[in-house]
Amino acid sequence: MVQRTARRRSAGVAAATITALAVALLPGVSAFAADSVTDVSFDFGPVGSATPEGWVGVDPTVVYSADLGYGFTTAPKDAKDRGGDDLMRGDFVNSTPYEFVVDVPNGLYNVTAWMGDIQAGSGNRTNLEIEGTLYPGPSTPGGEIREQTFASIAVTDGQLTIKALQNVGRLN
Repeated sequence: MVQRTARRRSAGVAAATITALAVALLPGVSAFAADSVTDVSFDFGPVGSATPEGWVGVDPTVVYSADLGYGFTTAPKDAKDRGGDDLMRGDFVNSTPYEFVVDVPNGLYNVTAWMGDIQAGSGNRTNLEIEGTLYPGPSTPGGEIREQTFASIAVTDGQLTIKALQNVGRLN
């Protein structure tokens, strides 16, 4: 999820909070209003998978375009929907490497990601590269979803870039 908060200035750079690979971008909206609070939450899963209210569904066929303002530049090779009551945690994309980008104003962001598989018999670790810096993801036991926040991510080119690099790379 990406959450843009009220502006805070630090060395001339707008600050914001992004939580869990969600960005409040809607189709036809290509940027956040700098002075408003905007939540964008992306739910990654297969084509046709149900999406929680307030989240933007993203499947492997969603290719980045400037008009859309987000999408995959390198798509995951697989996606699964395990069902269940929690629409966000029940589905995911996987099979690394893949890269997801979203247009955002330059600034500082906190990025929160949910990683795992509610039905997997074995665990994994999904390492993420965010804006060129490698962040070890949580070790996720089989059958669990882990949440991790990556703080103070600096965006200087108008686009937040997130790459999944490790093993199966399950990103919910």
